[in-house]
Amino acid sequence: MRRLYADYAGGGGQTFTGFVIVDTAERTAASIFAELTEGWEPLAYRGGSAVVREIPYQGFVGVVRTADGVFGAAGAPDRTELVARLDLFVPRSVAAPDCPVPRR
Repeated sequence: MRRLYADYAGGGGQTFTGFVIVDTAERTAASIFAELTEGWEPLAYRGGSAVVREIPYQGFVGVVRTADGVFGAAGAPDRTELVARLDLFVPRSVAAPDCPVPRR
C-alpha cells in the first residue's frame, strides 16, 4: 500500500493527519478499501462508503472511498470530530456509489 499523508490545521488550532491511498502496480486503492471494510465499522458519511476504527491511545481513524480516490483522516478524539476532519480533507465529490458500506 502506498499512502501519502500530511498534517493539516483543524478546528481550534489542532492539527490532524490526512492521507490518500494511491494505486500501485501490485494493488489498487479500491482493493485496499475493500479489505478495510472487513475489519472496520461502517460510518455514515455523505451518503456513501466510509469505515472507521478506534486505535487505542491515538483516537479514531476514518477512510472514505470517493469517485476521486480513497481518503482518510486520523487522530480524532471522537466520531464527530472525525467527520469534521474528513469534511476538511475529502474532496467535495460524493462517495462512489459502487462501494457499498458494509452492514453489521
